[in-house]
Amino acid sequence: MHCSLLRKRDEDWLRISSLPCGVSCRTTRVALGKNPENLTEHQQSCLDEIKELYPKMFRGYQLKEGLRKVFQCRKDTIEKELKAWLSWACRSKLKPFVELSKKIRRHKDAIIATVRHGLSNARIESINNKIKVLIRKSYGFRNIQNLIGMIMIVCSRLYYEIKLSYELR
Repeated sequence: MHCSLLRKRDEDWLRISSLPCGVSCRTTRVALGKNPENLTEHQQSCLDEIKELYPKMFRGYQLKEGLRKVFQCRKDTIEKELKAWLSWACRSKLKPFVELSKKIRRHKDAIIATVRHGLSNARIESINNKIKVLIRKSYGFRNIQNLIGMIMIVCSRLYYEIKLSYELR
């Protein structure tokens, strides 16, 4: 997940720095942010226009798609694919992607192990989001113990086993 966030931030920086003042950022963000298989005809035409008018930005888009494909490849080829992408990103001379490749290179072993074993931090992120929502909802509780109790109920299996009075009928 962190690789995709870094990639997205670098892509935004590249898009904004490549555009002249009068060009709309919104249309390019939508076209550049979507997967190529999900583009509409209008978005595809915007992407073709970007390819012709802003080759630096399009190269950044290709690098983004290349990294996405690296994480979708088979577990036994991930090391070779990631190595190829890292060398491509370093040679691209696009500052955000060169920096991203250095960060990925530092954590390369952990990234490869994560992909090979199919690990994800999605469950932890989900629990963090639930806690943040509860903190927002609990504004006005008189003591912290009520908030902790709500977190324990919502983030445990106990929440699903409680039958409310209107559910018993």
